[in-house]
Amino acid sequence: MFKKILKSQSGEGYIDVVIMVLASMMMLVISINIFTLIADKQKLDYFSKELLSTAATYGRISSEVSDRYNDLHIQTGLSPATVWSAIYFDTSDKKVQLADTITVKLTLTTDFQGTGELLSIPLKLTAGGSTLSERYWK
Repeated sequence: MFKKILKSQSGEGYIDVVIMVLASMMMLVISINIFTLIADKQKLDYFSKELLSTAATYGRISSEVSDRYNDLHIQTGLSPATVWSAIYFDTSDKKVQLADTITVKLTLTTDFQGTGELLSIPLKLTAGGSTLSERYWK
């Protein structure tokens, strides 16, 4: 009788279906979270290009760039840490002379959300670039 119970496979199909449904749902959740990370990276790249464009147009890192940062923060929903580097013509006003390089690096810390609140995986997304100042200062 004990051998008959061990050899019986009734109900095995139900267990297989439950395992397949759980595995496919986990794959779906992970796929959605990877898509979200890719979208955030694209937003961060856009953020850095727009900031560099503004800084190059005005030839300085000042209130115009800060205003553009705030606009992009509202538009994208991101709030990255920003590090600027440049050779300043006037360090008090952060003016950059024509054809000098302006560089920005944006860093955004986020969590991989597909693992739930129990296991949080922190991720750091970075974007950056450089451009040349388009403004001549006398």
